[in-house]
Amino acid sequence: MSRILVAGNINHDCIWHLDRPLSSGARLSCLSRETRLGGGAYHTGMELLRLGATVLIAGTLMDDEAGQQALASLRQSGFDTTHITMTPGVTQSADILLDPRGERTIIAPPGRMRAPVSLNGPVSVDAVYVNASACADDLLAAMEGTPFSMAQFPSRPDARPADLLIGS
Repeated sequence: MSRILVAGNINHDCIWHLDRPLSSGARLSCLSRETRLGGGAYHTGMELLRLGATVLIAGTLMDDEAGQQALASLRQSGFDTTHITMTPGVTQSADILLDPRGERTIIAPPGRMRAPVSLNGPVSVDAVYVNASACADDLLAAMEGTPFSMAQFPSRPDARPADLLIGS
């Protein structure tokens, strides 16, 4: 069984299921609304767990009730949460407008700054996947020291020592 580190954002997403696609000046209806965990690290990690991998997840959660519930949910899903950093603060949700075709528009909370994703000690894994706005030096070193690493193309001009870089 493979051991894989996924690093990046663990979001609280408020999904607005729209009745039709967004268009300028339109009045839309919301068919339903749900709040759930999201983010690149979370979704990739969930699929890897489903495929039978051991998944270590690295990211930051706020140390409030929502963050504590998210941490418990990650553990219950089967993630190794050793590399989750709990930070004082209040969890903020991102709004995601989802139309019937699956097109999404993400609205991030105002002024949200993400700290570089770091690790809480050394890792020994077969692969690393990074989908983070910024990476701390220890995460970059883990990418370099792992047999296979891949990363989502960063939104900032940060270097990523990845064997495979994914753009979307």
